[in-house]
Amino acid sequence: MSRPPRLIIALILSAAPVCCGPSIRQTTRSDNAFIRCFDLDNDRSARVTDKQRCWSEWLEHYVYNQYDDKIGYAQKRLRELNGPEAATDRR
Repeated sequence: MSRPPRLIIALILSAAPVCCGPSIRQTTRSDNAFIRCFDLDNDRSARVTDKQRCWSEWLEHYVYNQYDDKIGYAQKRLRELNGPEAATDRR
């Protein structure tokens, strides 16, 4: 059996981290979306429905490669925003 050429082996090994690792672009998008939701939470003029939508979308689309504490925080905020006191808090 012949040995594979070194160039082919080098190409396969150099592509492995790119193919198997987390997408840096996706992680950055997720981080930015989290910051937007967090900032929206601190904006007194923002509506509760906008905050709910932001956290819901983050949980639906941006949790890939995120820390559990961020996911837990987003879930907690969404529960708080959907709670009974949210019905009277329109801002």
